[in-house]
Amino acid sequence: MTLDDFDRLTPAEFGSVVRNARRVRRDLEISELAMVRLHAAICVQPHISKPISPADLFSIPEIDSSRQEIPHKALSREEQHAEYIRLLEERKMRKNGQ
Repeated sequence: MTLDDFDRLTPAEFGSVVRNARRVRRDLEISELAMVRLHAAICVQPHISKPISPADLFSIPEIDSSRQEIPHKALSREEQHAEYIRLLEERKMRKNGQ
């Protein structure tokens, strides 16, 4: 950004630029921390008896919270079959529609 561009910014535009710069810096810090965690797990692995994941070493809430699995309800065999048939019919409809 040139000095002239900076001078022409409105307060709202300046705030947007600052927020974006902070977001980019935070994302970079998180990715660097994840890389450190991965390297730590690689270094520690040969010295312990059980396998260890990077998340087991220390938590990074921004990363770990987004990876939580959504629990799926158990389907009976008939429900699985009905779901399979429904998916096949959807695929046929899309194929015929193209």
